[in-house]
Amino acid sequence: MTAELSIVESGWSAGEGGYVYFGIGLKNSNGSAAIAFPTVKIYGYDANDNVIFTDEKIYSAIEPGQTVYFGDQTGNGIIPARIEFEAVQPSGVALATPTEAPTYKIFDNGESDGADDMHSFSAKLKLQSAPSDFDKTQVFLSAILRDKQGAIVAGYNNFTDCPAVGSTVPFSIDVHNPPEHASCDIYAAQW
Repeated sequence: MTAELSIVESGWSAGEGGYVYFGIGLKNSNGSAAIAFPTVKIYGYDANDNVIFTDEKIYSAIEPGQTVYFGDQTGNGIIPARIEFEAVQPSGVALATPTEAPTYKIFDNGESDGADDMHSFSAKLKLQSAPSDFDKTQVFLSAILRDKQGAIVAGYNNFTDCPAVGSTVPFSIDVHNPPEHASCDIYAAQW
């Protein structure tokens, strides 16, 4: 079995305290296997191109041909001049027999400002379909913020309980002082 993990798009911004909030789209392409543990290495550099932090993020399964988006945080409190994302090519236990991916629908999206620079991205999540042996109890939710040109400027996440097939749950992704953005796309991934 083979699979190739590729980065479809990414973007980031530094928040208060120097931590980085990023959004990334990962695709499982060129193979017949599911990627059980898609992994991304992240490198932060200062203005002189010196490495100031490294990180590694492991996400939930991506089926063949599927693209999944994740919002997350990285960094060490020092604001980087640039960030590099590297997809780790899966092998061994990171490759799995493909299964039917659950299908989620996100609707009734909204944004609201709260007190103390808090901002909420809210919506409803419906589990439209899932394989008969689907046993996931959580859903990884990502709010991917975009500028007027559609480029990713930040990403955030939260979890919610996975509803039964055909059922809906409301959720919010609450963040402190997000960067200026033109739109927010919300994505769901099995967890």
